[in-house]
Amino acid sequence: MSDLPAPKWLELGCGRNKAEGYFGVDRADLPGVDLMHDLECHPWPIADGCAERVGCYQTLEHIGDLLGFMAELWRVCSAEPQAWVEITMPYHAAPTAWGDPTHVRAFTEDTFRYFEPEFVERFSDYGIAPHYFSIIDQAFKPTANLWVLLRPIKTEAQLAAHQKQYWWRDRRAAMLG
Repeated sequence: MSDLPAPKWLELGCGRNKAEGYFGVDRADLPGVDLMHDLECHPWPIADGCAERVGCYQTLEHIGDLLGFMAELWRVCSAEPQAWVEITMPYHAAPTAWGDPTHVRAFTEDTFRYFEPEFVERFSDYGIAPHYFSIIDQAFKPTANLWVLLRPIKTEAQLAAHQKQYWWRDRRAAMLG
């Protein structure tokens, strides 16, 4: 049996404002942080497949190795069908996206499509490992934030459900040649 924490609700990069009921991880030793750890150091000291809810609020823009982060995120996510990941970050055109000197990347509404099965398979030569997520919903305000809700794809049934949900993509690709 592992001695690693196995939280069902996990907030990554929680800072001082951890969401109620969540197990908070941050690199700074701040009030409310349950585990002090740099999220760019892999593997994270968190059990495999434990988290049914994960929040990343204003965190990813500070992460240099997004591919490694997403692989670790997939690893700690539960395979339960109700598992989800909620992410917020500055939208690429927002003044806050690049105004903060600690931000190392910006995001568009297309960024997380590269972690869906259709794109991961196309771009595997570029180091995107098969750690699949499905975009459940997203919204953005060009001068403010991007909000994304992802579901980890960890079983064949989840992959089939994702493919059924996006049946029109293959048709669109065929029609556009």
